Amino acid sequence: MFAFAKSDKANLSAAELKVYRKAASIMTELGDDEIETEVNAGRLVEVKDDEQG
Repeated sequence: MFAFAKSDKANLSAAELKVYRKAASIMTELGDDEIETEVNAGRLVEVKDDEQG
């Protein structure tokens, strides 16, 4: 999965929306330990905002 600035893409297609909804559903089910494991394995990347540095 990748992210993009809203200004870079007008709208998601129906197929893209379905995939993003499924991904969001999976991600919200992960516990803290599972997220940490995925980050440590390089399968997830923490995205920090400008205030976090």
